[in-house]
Amino acid sequence: SLRRTSVLLGKVAFGVRAIETQCEVIGPAVLTVNDQLGVIAGALDDLAHLADARADEAAATVRSS
Repeated sequence: SLRRTSVLLGKVAFGVRAIETQCEVIGPAVLTVNDQLGVIAGALDDLAHLADARADEAAATVRSS
C-alpha cells in the first residue's frame, strides 16, 4: 500500500541522513591521509634512488677488487 511505502521511504531517508551525519568527519580525514601518503610516496622514491646508488657503488667496488 501507499501508506506502507511512505513509511518505509521515511525510514530509508532517516537512515541515509544518519549515515551522512556519521560520515561527515571522514571527508577531511581522507584528505589529510591522502596528503600524507603523497609525502610518503615521495620519500620512498628518494630512498629507492639512494638504494640504487649505493647498490651501484657496491657493485663497482666488488668489480674493482
